[in-house]
Amino acid sequence: NAITVVTEKDIATQQFRSVSDILAAIPGLNIVQTGGPGGQSSVFTRGTNSNHTKILIDGIDVGDVTNANGAFDFAHLLTSDIQQFEVLRGPQSGLYGSDAIGGVISVITRKGEGPARATASIETGSYQTFNQSAGVSGSQDNVNYAINVAHLHAGDIPVTPQQLLPAGQKAIGNAYDNVTASTKFGIDLNEAWTLNSVIRYTDATLLFTGDGGFPSVPNATQSTHAVHQFATRDEAVWSLLDGRIKNYFGVNYVNNWTSDLAAGNPVAAVSTGERIKYDWHAVTELAPHNNFIVGIEQQTDRLRTTGLMAEKGNKAGFV
Repeated sequence: NAITVVTEKDIATQQFRSVSDILAAIPGLNIVQTGGPGGQSSVFTRGTNSNHTKILIDGIDVGDVTNANGAFDFAHLLTSDIQQFEVLRGPQSGLYGSDAIGGVISVITRKGEGPARATASIETGSYQTFNQSAGVSGSQDNVNYAINVAHLHAGDIPVTPQQLLPAGQKAIGNAYDNVTASTKFGIDLNEAWTLNSVIRYTDATLLFTGDGGFPSVPNATQSTHAVHQFATRDEAVWSLLDGRIKNYFGVNYVNNWTSDLAAGNPVAAVSTGERIKYDWHAVTELAPHNNFIVGIEQQTDRLRTTGLMAEKGNKAGFV
């Protein structure tokens, strides 16, 4: 398998601020981004389509139900709470599903370890950039915790070519705001039972200059693209025979809300997508490096948008 791992130290050393920055440095991936920060970012792995790369955040499938092809928009995923980033290139659909024929991207967020630790950062720069982050993490006895809040702001990103502007019209730079809050908790109830919980919420708004039609002329006023992303997983782990058998019971919930208000249009187009998944699997160690795995899962996707409501379900078992 072709695997690339990006660690927390790599992210800090190379000053990555978005996942798109990380992916651009990984072989085999092509990143296409419209405009500056906040513009739609798609990943194409080894020439496959953007919806052929599955992305997991702490085991949660965050594919966007509101997107026509279900592909995830990487533009709004910040790096301040990421502990490790793993990219598996090549067809892995036998393990991860039919939307993983290009590869799998797994994002693992920071887990609390050791004494309580607080972190904070603030930075500013050109294009009215102003970013902040703060977090606290640690563990004590049988409890671990990590809480993080990050804000990315860019107020004047030049994206409109001057030669396209009509006489007397000034260029308006794109503006982008992203506030992301995340938590990760774990508790060992006893030697047999462990409870884990992950919650992640993103509120992002992009103001951008659209195209006024043919011939291509930038709009005089900006359009607005707003996104709310919520993802959570609650999991119980039941260990037997000194950990040689582990049962994982989990429930995932993902909610994506998008609003697009085009320049000159008084009514925004709003879409809401939901995904809820119940899963159980057991891992039995038969011998060192030899495991027997069995599991079942049920997933339901729902879409609500102007003039349309749709739902699909999927039940599966595997061994």
